Amino acid sequence: MRVNLKNSLFILAFSTISLATAMAASTSVPPPSGQCAHLDLDASKIIPNTIFPVTLKPYGDVCFVGHIINDPLGDEGINHQALDTAYIALSLYQNGKDIHDLTWPNTPDYAWNTLTAEVKSVAFRRLRGSKYTDIIVIGVSGGPSGQPIYQPLIYITSKTKITFDQTLSDLMSQGNYATMPALLKAIDRVGVKPPPASDE
Repeated sequence: MRVNLKNSLFILAFSTISLATAMAASTSVPPPSGQCAHLDLDASKIIPNTIFPVTLKPYGDVCFVGHIINDPLGDEGINHQALDTAYIALSLYQNGKDIHDLTWPNTPDYAWNTLTAEVKSVAFRRLRGSKYTDIIVIGVSGGPSGQPIYQPLIYITSKTKITFDQTLSDLMSQGNYATMPALLKAIDRVGVKPPPASDE
């Protein structure tokens, strides 16, 4: 499947895949194609339904992939407590190589960590105020009483880099938006801060 954004306002890709089922379901993933073929990545670590080629302006054809890595916080862990758990990493690959890690170390650990158990939804869309195709992710973790907590990650694309919008992501997390349409609607009400002129 190729996601091409030239004539689309946004494309949604829903996964709702938990770490518990990711490995067991890995054999049912369709063979990767395009930029998602021949990744320099252990195929057994790829989370089903979070891998697909996308045309991401201005970078061209890339592969978005969710995959499992060891806890990047190491012995320190979350809140300085040692954790021996998996971490869902979100990356962009091009020509088989990792060209950008969206999550660690480019997203603060309070926003996305080993407590994040699922990738619920991913969208590629040029947000209001942006000039290029941005990346929006909803992750899910369990609250103290077992209720789901939905964590949005918003990445703004410029001609030179992809940046985690911490302020907007923090603001959107207060809404606990469970669906991508609801989150996108809330983001559009606020808009994104334009990048510096030198980075447009």
